[in-house]
Amino acid sequence: MDPSQNDDAILATLRARRSIRAWQDRPVPRELLERILDAAIWAPSADNLQPWRFIVLQGARKQELAALLRRFVDGLQPGLNPVLWVHRVGLRRMAGMIERAPAVITAWATFKPEDAALRLVARGDLTPLFTWTMVVQSVAAAVQNLLLEAHALGLGAVWMGYPNLAAREIKAWLGAEGELQATIALGYPAESPAPRRRKPVRDVVRWEG
Repeated sequence: MDPSQNDDAILATLRARRSIRAWQDRPVPRELLERILDAAIWAPSADNLQPWRFIVLQGARKQELAALLRRFVDGLQPGLNPVLWVHRVGLRRMAGMIERAPAVITAWATFKPEDAALRLVARGDLTPLFTWTMVVQSVAAAVQNLLLEAHALGLGAVWMGYPNLAAREIKAWLGAEGELQATIALGYPAESPAPRRRKPVRDVVRWEG
């Protein structure tokens, strides 16, 4: 196969992927979910730490997550939670999408900063913030792989950030390890959004040398 053809196929997949927020009432087979997660774990990670963990929610457990988010919003008060209060509409919208999606995957970053620092360098000064940044970037790469594989398998997914506002509550409810990084709702798409405009390369790249 001509390498350029393979490159064209990859670029076509990247350009065709969309954030899908409406799904058919049709379950996603476990085999496909496992293939999606297998793609996720082949992402690059700092020092090959592979600091990701995933929890898949379906059925009643998925509905419980949506209910948890709604209770979280109902408990907010503008005077006590001014930052969270601003995002209450978005949180409710995410709860609705979680209810409607056939499956939800939560992605977690698991390595403690001090443990990662010891494994990343034998000596030298590595701040916890830098170490944690490497962990977060690694998990983000895994989530991108997950989204692309879902699209390649004919599924539609959306990466949600609003649930992170209730990360402490979600972590306690699930008894999860690590820190919540992303919540992905997915299923067979019931919509086909048009592509959103991308800034041209010339507007986002500076060449030197």
